[in-house]
This record gives sequence, structure tokens and C-alpha cells, in this order.
Amino acid sequence: QADIENLFRVIYPGNPDATGIALHLKDHFLVEKQPVRVPVFLESFWKTLCKEWPNEVKGGLLHARKATHGSPFNNINNHPHISSIDSILVHKGMVVPFSPRLAKSECDSEQLLLALDDVGLVEGIEECFGWATVAYINGREKEIIWLYTSFSPLSILTYKKATIFLSLPIKGAIILPLKRWAAIRLDKKDKILWGPRVENSYSNFYMF
Repeated sequence: QADIENLFRVIYPGNPDATGIALHLKDHFLVEKQPVRVPVFLESFWKTLCKEWPNEVKGGLLHARKATHGSPFNNINNHPHISSIDSILVHKGMVVPFSPRLAKSECDSEQLLLALDDVGLVEGIEECFGWATVAYINGREKEIIWLYTSFSPLSILTYKKATIFLSLPIKGAIILPLKRWAAIRLDKKDKILWGPRVENSYSNFYMF
């Protein structure tokens, strides 16, 4: 838990509008997000979550938000986003969807989540114009996390026994190629491969 607090502090600078975390449990996600800065989140909501920490935590998605589309005071607009089929997404960047059916949400990240759920990875990204760094888990295959970036380095590195994904350039890290999807299987340790639809293996904790 102390390591997760430190990860929150890494992603906080420049992202003052909201803070959130999704814990990846055995068969569902536990989401806590609030329209507050990281220091406030850690002193209040995070402490409460730590007291009720679940037993089987496979990993998590962390997010500190700088709002673009959608007010952070409407907590639906904050990250992580979760869909009706229990898919989950965190996103950095800004996208504009082409399809009118996605306009039911005011937040571009939620629109992107709807597109990925509706039409899949490649088509979902193509339905949205802009730039994006994305971590996405489909509710129908929760053991695979999909990563994508079109504009910013996505660093993949190991810390202690965890694997961390950061939308920041980190010296010595593996860098995800631009405009490619990577699939990482959460229940095994192996290697990461790139491609639009591949199933690979890796491990544990991840954050944005």
C-alpha cells in the first residue's frame, strides 16, 4: 500500500482535478474515485480503502486527472471508467468520437470506452480522432489488459515483484511502440508482444 501511495505521487504533478483507483480482484473491480487532488485523496478516501483492503488483489489502475471534456465535479467523468459489461479504462490525452451514438457521454474517455466495448480494439480507436494513451480491460476477458499509445511514450518496467505501466518516459524501461496494441496476461509471467490482437503474458500492478 505504501508503494501505491508513492505511485500516486509520481503521477500527480500536472493532474490536479481528480484521483482514482480500480483494484483488480478475482472476478470484478473495486473502484474508488473522487474530484480531489492526490494529497487529499491519500489523506481521506485512500486511508479508508486501506482499512478494508481486499484479500485477492491482482493489480490496479491508478489515475490522476487533468480535466478536458466533462467536469470533474461530476464523478462519472473521472477515472477509472467502468462500463455496463464491467470493462474498465484509464486514458491520457484527448479524443473526439466520430460516431453520434457515443455522444451520450460528455467525457471523451467514457466515449472511448463505449467504442472499444462496442466494436473492438482496432475499430474502437479508429472511431475516435485525437491522441490517446490507454489501458483497457474488457469485462468479458478480465485476465488481459490491453495497452495502447498514439502520442506519448508508454513505459513498462519492473519494481520489486510488480510490473508498472506509466504514461511517462522512464529511462531503462521497455517503451510501447506508437499506434500498436499490446496484450498482457495478468495470471502468468512471460514476455510482452505487440500487435492488434495477440495474447501474451506478464504480471501484476499497473498504473497511469
